[in-house]
Amino acid sequence: MLNFPSTDFYNIMQTLLWALCFYSTISLVLKQSQGVECGIGWHKEGILGYTVVIFGVNEGKVYKDCLGTLLETSPNCNSTNLVLTSKTCLDK
Repeated sequence: MLNFPSTDFYNIMQTLLWALCFYSTISLVLKQSQGVECGIGWHKEGILGYTVVIFGVNEGKVYKDCLGTLLETSPNCNSTNLVLTSKTCLDK
């Protein structure tokens, strides 16, 4: 007669495998991205900024008529850039 490990062992192993699969997927999809310095830029009082065109999809419609400013808040990997735009742009 074969002795199989308990069901609890299989449940723990299955949970660990799912956690590993989930972690691998997340780390693959959410890799850190690099910004590209391009476009109409300016540097004032230690702040680097770019004028950007913001586009997206809302209710099946594509909009691309919004202007904004991309500010580099601090040049390290622990922060993100700040995008300033108008409320009407976000409400579209």
